[in-house]
Amino acid sequence: MDQEENPLLQRSSNVENQTNWLVQSDYVHPFGEEGKFEAGVRLNMRAVNNDYLVEERREGEEWRLVDGPTGDPFDDAVVYTENIYAAYFLAG
Repeated sequence: MDQEENPLLQRSSNVENQTNWLVQSDYVHPFGEEGKFEAGVRLNMRAVNNDYLVEERREGEEWRLVDGPTGDPFDDAVVYTENIYAAYFLAG
């Protein structure tokens, strides 16, 4: 059977979830008519999980992972975490 009679089928799967947290607090205290003291804190946390894979098959065959450019299977599980902490003080 040639490839036109038995085409190559591909499918991919991608599952992603993301969590974001933002906590912020600011304080302002006036001094006299024009002066003030300001302070604040901020916390920003982010987590991203992304799992994907690519598979292929020909009719009558089982699904198998596609090889990527390096010869390894074309699948991955990416986990990205970002935490930012900040504080500020101003007086004037």
